[in-house]
Formats: sequence, structure tokens, C-alpha cells
Amino acid sequence: MHHNAIAAWNENEAVTKVSLRVAHLLAKEGKPFTDGELIKSCLIVAAEEMCPENVDLFKSISLSARTVARRVKEIGTNINDDREY
Repeated sequence: MHHNAIAAWNENEAVTKVSLRVAHLLAKEGKPFTDGELIKSCLIVAAEEMCPENVDLFKSISLSARTVARRVKEIGTNINDDREY
């Protein structure tokens, strides 16, 4: 795999992982899934100040209410799958 392709894959994996982890936190704390957009805005503000070269990466994190709901469902499915073994 070409270096740029590897870097892009790693970034995509990191973005997905952040989305999953934030969704998990929202569900665990009983917060509305719509709070994902506020959290994303906060992450972007922090990135603008701390690592402006990575702002676009933070902007690509999907935290819409629909995505957060889907992620929580995925997490629940994975937990249930793990319990079957």
C-alpha cells in the first residue's frame, strides 16, 4: 500500500473510532444523540486553536444524531454478539 493510502486509511479509522467513542459516551451518560453536533463543534474549536493543520480531519468526524444512533446500535449489537460466546 502506498504511504498516502496508508495515512488516509489510518485517518479514516481514527475518525470512525472517535465517532464510536463519542456515541458510547453519549449513550452511557444518557445524553441526547443530538449533542453529538455540539461535541463536534467543540472538537473543531479545540483543533483550530491547538492543531490547525488537522481541522479538516476533525470536521470529517460524523456525529449527527442519525450517525450517533447507528453507532450506539452497532455497539449494542457487538456487546450482544460477545455475550453469546
